[in-house]
Parts: sequence; structure tokens; C-alpha cells
Amino acid sequence: MVPNPAAIEACDFDRTAPDTTIETKPPNPSESEAATFGFSSNEDGAGFECKLDAGPYVECGTPKSYSGLADVAHTFAVRAVDGTGNADTTPASHTWQVDTPPETTIDSGPSGLVNVRSATFGVSSDEPNVAFECQLDGGAFGACGSPATFSGLADGDHTFRVRAHDAGGHIDDTPAERTWTIDATAPVPGITSPGAGSVLTDNTPTLAGRAATSNGDAGTVTVKLFSGPGAAGAPLQTLVVPRDGSSGAWSRDAARLTEGTYTVRAEQSDAAGNTGVSGPVTFSVDTSAPTFALAPAEEYLTDALGRGVSVLAGCASSCKISAKLTVPATKARREPWLLHAGGQHDGRYGGHARANVR
Repeated sequence: MVPNPAAIEACDFDRTAPDTTIETKPPNPSESEAATFGFSSNEDGAGFECKLDAGPYVECGTPKSYSGLADVAHTFAVRAVDGTGNADTTPASHTWQVDTPPETTIDSGPSGLVNVRSATFGVSSDEPNVAFECQLDGGAFGACGSPATFSGLADGDHTFRVRAHDAGGHIDDTPAERTWTIDATAPVPGITSPGAGSVLTDNTPTLAGRAATSNGDAGTVTVKLFSGPGAAGAPLQTLVVPRDGSSGAWSRDAARLTEGTYTVRAEQSDAAGNTGVSGPVTFSVDTSAPTFALAPAEEYLTDALGRGVSVLAGCASSCKISAKLTVPATKARREPWLLHAGGQHDGRYGGHARANVR
């Protein structure tokens, strides 16, 4: 049987592959980690398959978008596929370089309130082989490394900023930033009482002084009382004393002390961890009345009336003696006269002594 040519023509298949055209694409190079492609075919109703880099072709539509692309060269390819399964044998493609600005991170360094006048910051970037530029307190950016170190900083608020720039000349336009506050100045408490070198007759003396009142200075003063002429060893007493919020004045009576020499020192801290220490003040406690001895040099009244009264006195240390000779009129010829003496030792009254003059 001879085939019918008309029938053969009616059953002829479409063996012509469609052509594909990329109409929109990212620039080369691109500073964006995202990319969007628009494409079309010369055959209506054709579908598309897309491929990125070494990945497989997968069915896709137009537009096709990608995100999170690494900073390397990328190649996008797309081919149209018609209704009979013919695929473009020469897919359209586009190669471009993604080169985004680097991101910068501060990994370590001071923050908040600190009490040191230096700062060291560790910094890094999401890109390798970058250089860094640093800025301190609004000054100019300058080349720096990691770590970046600053010294000799003043008390107060400080701001550190750092940005990375890559080999392509891209600079991080959102520098990493760290703010901190330095307070390296300790408060200065002082002692106003007792005075240095004073001798006290009170065995529970009042310890008093003034403390610092700046923001962050502690509201209490630690008063340490040492036995002996220096602030060494373990304190005999430790008193935590509140200060006045405005004047800084503080006072507290010590617990009972025995006679002897003592040294007092005041300490005050602040929120930054600084501790200020007053100068030591040494004083003595002596609660015993002074003793002294006296005797008239004149044994007989006639001698006393003739030459005056002389008194021999002795004290444990320097003392002041006042004496007078008295006799009641009714007993002037019959009784010994009485010599009264009063004494002061180290500025304190020490009672009196007496002796007879015949």
C-alpha cells in the first residue's frame, strides 16, 4: 500500500527549538547580594528552565530572583522549552561579579563604666583580606588593625567606630560602634576629727570627716581603726558610716578603747570600682588623771613668812603646779599651816595635793 502524503504531512512533528533572551539582569560588577532576571522566548507559551552556577536546570518563571549570593563570580543560564519538549540548545546566560561592601563587627573591648584610661578592641569582618579604619570620639578615620589600642584617655564618655574596606575599594557604610565611660578618679575622703597627734580623754572618741559626693560615689565611708602609730595589719575596728548626701559629712563613735596610741583611716569607693583612701591620722587615748608629788622647802612657818613659800613638785611629764599657803586665823599659832596645790598634766586637771608647814 502506498502511504497517503497528506496524512504524512498531518502527522509531522515540531522539531524546532525555541530561542531564549535575557531581558533584565544585574550589572557587572554588582554591589548587591541579590539578583533578578527577566527573560522571554520567541515562542508563545514556552516554559523556562533556569540554572545558577554549577547547579542543575530547574523549572522557573520570569522574573527569577536570587538572594544571599556570595562575593564571587556567578553565572545564570536560562532556556526556553516549547510545548512539544524542544529545549533551547543555546541557553541565554549572564556572568557577573558580586562584590558587596564588607560588614564590620566589634568582637571585644570595653563597654559601660570602666576605671581604666586605656581601651583595646578586637574587630573582624565577614570578608577575608580586608583592611580596617578606626575612629575615636568623632575624629578622622585612620588605618588600624585588630586589636586597636588607645591609651591616655580622659575621664568621660568615649565612642569607638570601625569600618572595613575590601580589595575592590568597597567600604562598610555602616561602621560598627561601641560607647563606654571612663571614671578612673577615686573619691577622696578626709578625716577632720580627731586631730593628728591629739591626746583624748574619751575612750569612745568621735571619728568624723568628709567624703566625696560626685555621681557614682558611694553613700558610705569605711572607717578603719588600727592599734598603734600606723595603718598596718588588721584593723582593730571597722565601721561603715553613712555620709551626708550634700555635704559629705560623716561621724561615728568608736567602740570603747583602752589607753594607748591609735591610727584611723577612711576609705570610699565609687561605681567604677575606684577606692580612695584618706591619709592616716594618729592619736592617743589617755583617760588617767595626772599624778604629781610636792613638798614645801620651808619646814617652819617662820621661814615661810620670812622668805616666802617654795614648792618642790614632780610629774610623770610636763605639768603645771599652782600652790598657796593658807591657815585659819583661829589656828594661826597652834596648828601647822596647810599648803594646797593643784596640778595640770598634759593640759588636764589632775586634782590637788597638800603638805603641812609648821
